[in-house]
Amino acid sequence: MGEVFQALDETTGRLVALKLIREASDGARFEREAHALAELQHPAIVRLVAHGSTAEGQHYLALEWLEGEDLAALLRRRRLSVDETLTLARRVASGVGEVHSRGMIHRDIKPANLFLEHGEVGQTKLLDFGIARFEGQTRMTRTGAVIGTPGYMAPEQARGDEKLTPALDVFALGCVLFEALAGRPAFEGQHLVAILAKIIFMEAPQLEAHCPDVPPELAALVSRMFAKDPTARPRDGTALLAELSKLETFPSRSEPAAPGTNALPPLSSLTDHEQRMISVVMVGHGEAGQRAEDAWTVPVEVRSAAEEASGHLEYLADGSVAVTFGGTGVVKDQVTLAARFALALRAHYGKVPIALATGRGTTRRSATLGEAIERAAQRLVQQGKSPGRLPVAIDDTTASLLDSHFEWREGASGPELWGEHDQGETARTLLGKPTPCVGREIELRLLEQAFDTCVEEPSAELFLVTAPEGMGKSRLVHEFIQSIHRRSPEAAIWFGRADSTRAGSPLHLLGHALRVALGIQSSEPLEAWHEKLRARLAGHGAPAQEQRLREFL
Repeated sequence: MGEVFQALDETTGRLVALKLIREASDGARFEREAHALAELQHPAIVRLVAHGSTAEGQHYLALEWLEGEDLAALLRRRRLSVDETLTLARRVASGVGEVHSRGMIHRDIKPANLFLEHGEVGQTKLLDFGIARFEGQTRMTRTGAVIGTPGYMAPEQARGDEKLTPALDVFALGCVLFEALAGRPAFEGQHLVAILAKIIFMEAPQLEAHCPDVPPELAALVSRMFAKDPTARPRDGTALLAELSKLETFPSRSEPAAPGTNALPPLSSLTDHEQRMISVVMVGHGEAGQRAEDAWTVPVEVRSAAEEASGHLEYLADGSVAVTFGGTGVVKDQVTLAARFALALRAHYGKVPIALATGRGTTRRSATLGEAIERAAQRLVQQGKSPGRLPVAIDDTTASLLDSHFEWREGASGPELWGEHDQGETARTLLGKPTPCVGREIELRLLEQAFDTCVEEPSAELFLVTAPEGMGKSRLVHEFIQSIHRRSPEAAIWFGRADSTRAGSPLHLLGHALRVALGIQSSEPLEAWHEKLRARLAGHGAPAQEQRLREFL
């Protein structure tokens, strides 16, 4: 946004930090920062000395000169003790409380914006009000723009909500306190969309798991600062300061701890961290400058696919979309539903990047869910660089869990999902090569003879084939269908595949057989289904009867 120089205030003889704003930068944002700082007079907030424009029209801010370093630089060398963290928290909360009392929200509290004068945490000053927002102020940035630093955003900020409250600064300060004590950020990732999705979907990591000697009262307060619901956090800096003031001063980390105090707290039960598989679908942003809910018009069949899969959908501040599936039920069914949802989206948004990844999560939605989010975000970024119509980018775990009726191929950057076949089961391969059918010759001959009899009579026959899993029922059906094609090429084969995700729907087998017979792909728009039905039923009765039959089917 600009450059900072050390300069001399000729009126007072004191050093100042002169912040020159680049000409291409937003002048309104400069005015906002100058206005915000002019309103604030607090020892924990950097002081504005002067502001204006140079003869060439370049905006500048003159701020008090501070000797020391920012908190980010200190945290690169070491963590803070509990006592230091409390001192820092009270100091910053006091300054943030003053900001909030003036009707402002800082929106970018992070270690790099907390300056330790003379290296003392007790003399911390809050910097950079360039994106501060006054209550009731009109949005100054285009929709779809990410305002703030992703790893320190509150969920409502990560979603790009219009209505923001001072509680988002409380969340950001919670991120700072966690990092100061744990030595690592609470939310991190390699891609912007991954960090935003983690903040929205994942519970924050437990501070006591990363810093065993943290007092329970402080850990509980940080946990409340991380609440997804803004109303569950301390409402503003003043309320937070009041709670911090109730906490005692605790001994420094450098002092010897009593035996056993560094041990991790015991789990409350064996199932406290039960492992479950989670699937994540990510959709790239639409038109530039649009928020996701404005850019996406979800067709009824896509909305139906999401409802069927019980997906949890969230819009992200950068205009992208993230949907999580799973945690209960059969894993292959969950992946199947997630894949169908992704393909339904692909049918309507041919050139928008879409990615699907699957990974382990827990009942607490801990950091392991982040692995699936991170992989989905990585595949989304990789796919966004490809020209033309795009498949659904998937990860290796998802590819290994997809049934054979899904068509996926190995692409340049990883597996790619192209569609779902409604035709009969295909023979499985071994190392990419077809395998012979052995051991089922008697059953196959019996079925072939029955088919020949049906053709000669003509008559109908019904066979029920039962066997334990893995005994070759699907392979027998596949070989029988291939045999019918050889014996009677004109035969029409209607194939209905049982699907455990349709449990409770008594006609789903017939529905699938009808789609195969009519050449309907499940990923096609609903209007395409209607058109194929019209074409098939044309001339089979009066128009009213055709319409009634079409609606029934």
